[in-house]
Amino acid sequence: MNGIKDVTNNDVVDAMTDKQLLDLRKRDRQIMSEQIVTSNNEDMQIVSLRNQLLWKNQPETKPNLTDTLWDFTACNLPYLWTHYGCRGENVNVFVLDTGIDRYHPAFMHCNGRLTAKSFVTGITSPIDGCGHGTWVTGKLCGQGVGLAPMCNLWSLKCLDDSGTGRIEFTNKALEWILRQDRFPHVINMSLGSPKKNIRQEKLLWQLYKKGSCIVVAAGNDGDDDKFYPASYSGVLAVSAVDRQRTRAEFSNYNGNIAVCAPGVACYSTYTGGGFRQLQGTSMASPTVAGLLTLGWSYLLRKGFPANGDTRNQIISALETSADDLGDTGRDPYYGFGCIDGKGFFQKLANL
Repeated sequence: MNGIKDVTNNDVVDAMTDKQLLDLRKRDRQIMSEQIVTSNNEDMQIVSLRNQLLWKNQPETKPNLTDTLWDFTACNLPYLWTHYGCRGENVNVFVLDTGIDRYHPAFMHCNGRLTAKSFVTGITSPIDGCGHGTWVTGKLCGQGVGLAPMCNLWSLKCLDDSGTGRIEFTNKALEWILRQDRFPHVINMSLGSPKKNIRQEKLLWQLYKKGSCIVVAAGNDGDDDKFYPASYSGVLAVSAVDRQRTRAEFSNYNGNIAVCAPGVACYSTYTGGGFRQLQGTSMASPTVAGLLTLGWSYLLRKGFPANGDTRNQIISALETSADDLGDTGRDPYYGFGCIDGKGFFQKLANL
């Protein structure tokens, strides 16, 4: 059973139309259903490698300085930096992905606050040879393109350089987080599988009980099928919207969606010191994780303790301040709505 892949990253690119992407995913699911391994070992289930070729050849984009961070502007996020002065100080953030290009200029400010580690069997280096993890981490805390550049960062490589991996790799990373002395304020997982894994579910629940904000991508199949970890209890599943704040056609939808965030043509860091404009629920998830990091930083500065009660107040503020885009209240497409940084901090300020 060596070499079986069961986890994949969660992003798509502008190079293909939404219809082409969805058709490809449906074809992959059909192929996958014919290849499922019957086994009592839940780590052996195959997942499609559908994302492997969809974004690696995406050309580098030059920043349009007037529109580069349209996703932040759409969610009232730059306002927080000037009005509240929070940049993620004293918050511990763990990113489970393909690793990080730690020598990228956008991460040079992280010296002393960046730890990188690989959990992929046979790969000792945590360096990102893929681009996905670097993009996600940059959106969360990259200088100039990220929300919370002053956070304490752990980049945990759980996917290989094709953007795929095994559930056991993510489980080892989650177990490692639980053993650390540092409180895990925020965890981002822009990855997933269509197959449930009991061990992963238990580990995430332990982290939730500890007080973590666990942010995960909803998935890019454009349907309401179960996707994990987005369908577990205790996590914040994030769907994606476009510039018109309409659900992106590729974004999964179901009753587990907590909130949505921009995930179409968004800009962040990429391997080799470059930048890319990508789309996917992978892109929406770290934006939410970054906002939660700022929220933690603000409440810690006010003297709030690092525990589950504070986490619950942060999540409540996020959900109740979201801009309701769909049916009144929580709905399967937008959750409670699109994140609103200004409204979120106004609620935190009243705690």
